[in-house]
Amino acid sequence: MDFRAAPVDWNARMRAAAAAGFRRPERYFPVLISKEEGILSSPEQLKKLADIPETPKIIKTTWTTLLGSMDPANRISGEKAEVCVVAEPDCVTWHRRAEIEDDIDRLVWIGDTPRVALVVAAIKKSMTPTKTT
Repeated sequence: MDFRAAPVDWNARMRAAAAAGFRRPERYFPVLISKEEGILSSPEQLKKLADIPETPKIIKTTWTTLLGSMDPANRISGEKAEVCVVAEPDCVTWHRRAEIEDDIDRLVWIGDTPRVALVVAAIKKSMTPTKTT
């Protein structure tokens, strides 16, 4: 028996999907905004650090467990958190320019999905934003 799959023309499939109206969802990266954790305490600081054109909007959400439990009770009773979402092209620019020295991952709810949010813990001295309250 031959278990090899028939060759697939993935480019043709992608062209057909695009012609049918399929668009790949935009990738985005949640970044934690916190006065207690990390160095970013406002969306304005994230805008400056990431060198992005617009100040990102804050999403009010809650933490989830380390393993991203889907239990609705965890979502309701979780500790409050604020995140800003950075789209993929801006994130690439941000990582190149900010020279992040240390970061921490935290799990938060974005919509109905637990997502990893980046906490910027430290960047190189020349890039450190002034903390505002």
